[in-house]
Amino acid sequence: MSPITARRLLAAYAVLLAVVFLWPAGDAPSRAVDLLTAGVRTLGVDPRLAHPAIVEVLANVAITVPLAVLGRLGWPASPWWQWALLGLAVGVGAESAQALLLPDRFASPVDVVANTLGVALGAGLAAPAARRRHARATGV
Repeated sequence: MSPITARRLLAAYAVLLAVVFLWPAGDAPSRAVDLLTAGVRTLGVDPRLAHPAIVEVLANVAITVPLAVLGRLGWPASPWWQWALLGLAVGVGAESAQALLLPDRFASPVDVVANTLGVALGAGLAAPAARRRHARATGV
């Protein structure tokens, strides 16, 4: 995937994330977590591990992984820690908006940590491809 394609996909994914994070319906996120939990349980995962609170945290990690994967592929010279800081900013921004603007949503510091972890994980997963792309572009 070219850096331009990755950047375009990143822009589209950022819009999707904004919609998900700022969706005003109070019970929609809870229903989504319930559906994910039921799906995980049908895979045979121990019900103690497939608890809605655990599934919600893991979903918050997973939803932000593509943000950094696409970002690292779009800007291969960028260090992983910049994306981790962006993840922190995205998490704080989303949770602050939920707390201040969306009375039916529940803001959580755990979500901020999970979003930051997801972006850091995505940046790490994309690191080998970003290094190769950067090396090819710079001739190093």
